[in-house]
Amino acid sequence: MEDLHNNDIINALKISIPYLRQLTKDDLVITLFIDGICDSCYCDPNSDAGVEPGFDMSNDPSLLEVLRTGKPVHNVLPRELFGKAIEGEVVPVKNSNNEVIAVLTSGYETEKLFQVEASSFELSESIDQINQTIGNISSSAESLNHQIKVIKDCLQEITSEIQNINKEVDNIQKSANQSNMLALNASIEAARAGEAGRGFTVVASEMGKFSKDSTASAKRINDKITKLLSYVDQLNDQSNQANEISETQKTGVDHILDAIHTISKNAKELNELAKS
Repeated sequence: MEDLHNNDIINALKISIPYLRQLTKDDLVITLFIDGICDSCYCDPNSDAGVEPGFDMSNDPSLLEVLRTGKPVHNVLPRELFGKAIEGEVVPVKNSNNEVIAVLTSGYETEKLFQVEASSFELSESIDQINQTIGNISSSAESLNHQIKVIKDCLQEITSEIQNINKEVDNIQKSANQSNMLALNASIEAARAGEAGRGFTVVASEMGKFSKDSTASAKRINDKITKLLSYVDQLNDQSNQANEISETQKTGVDHILDAIHTISKNAKELNELAKS
């Protein structure tokens, strides 16, 4: 009578399992074992993860543990068994006397999960490398920005010194003008003195030449200074443009770093989900 009751339970399982499998994953494999031997296997017809009736797993540690304890266990099948990673549950089937009369196993392929885990790990590693590279670029941009600031400070110093030189040239020009006036006055006085002022006339003439030469030199120096200031202005403009570009690059790098941080966070979460 008890055997008949046990058979009723097993037959009821055989009827209900195909419907249960349709409600679950397509790659789910449900197998009924009686005395460690496969009685029936329910899986997708295209799946190669199922086992044939009569397949002996009586020495499988998971089945032995379920038969011994009467409690379900989580099972991870070695990849070598079916050529792919499979894991699932091993559940005892009990009769009204709480005796284990059969064992049900459910298994599903975790190959895709392993691939997702591996891909997400590689993605995370790649993102870390990109993050490090962009961090170096950001650091270089900051260093460049600092160097540009140093150049701008030097240009300001050069401009200040050129302006000081320009002031000295102005003083030379003023002195030359005064010397020219003195030479002119000396020439007038020498002419009035007649023969007695002849020697003084020579001195006045030389002073006039010196004044003209000084004026010409001051003008040439002033022209050079004007040209130098023009170059300094151009360098300042280029420095300002380089500084703007550097700031734009730094802002862009910061945005990229933020985006990569978000992607990296998502990749790590995906990796954790694949493991769970």
